[in-house]
Amino acid sequence: MRNTYIFVFLFFVICSSCNNSGKDATSRNNLIVSDQIEFYRLNDKMFDLFSEDASEEMCTNYYDSLTAFLRDALTKYDTIPPFDKDPALDVAMKGFLTTYQQLVFNEYNELLNIVVKPRYLLEASDLKILDSLYLVIDEKQNEIDQTFIAEQESFCKKHKVQFE
Repeated sequence: MRNTYIFVFLFFVICSSCNNSGKDATSRNNLIVSDQIEFYRLNDKMFDLFSEDASEEMCTNYYDSLTAFLRDALTKYDTIPPFDKDPALDVAMKGFLTTYQQLVFNEYNELLNIVVKPRYLLEASDLKILDSLYLVIDEKQNEIDQTFIAEQESFCKKHKVQFE
């Protein structure tokens, strides 16, 4: 009888441990998703401003907010310990943030420099560059997002976290 109690106790401890691991994986995934939601909110607002002929100050402020968010998020993911059972999602998030940061510093910055020009100063070459930049940005965003989503889906499947 005593062996049965010990077996039940050990089984409970093992199941609880597995459950905590699942909760930890869910918590880490939720942290990352909330940071991505904030990034996309800032990103979408900036592009809305670009298309609404917002003031240079407003566009620049959102660009600065986006770069500050990326800088702070990268610092956060550099300072928190990686998910101990599988750091793949943390590595993927750092890659997501770093790649977006490069995109923001390069293509977004070039886009910002054209968008804030008064309309009467825009030349045909600026409009061509704008079209080209929007295509490049769209392509790079899709690549960044798909790369991250594949890693996230793998992480969620491996740790039995609901993937949406």
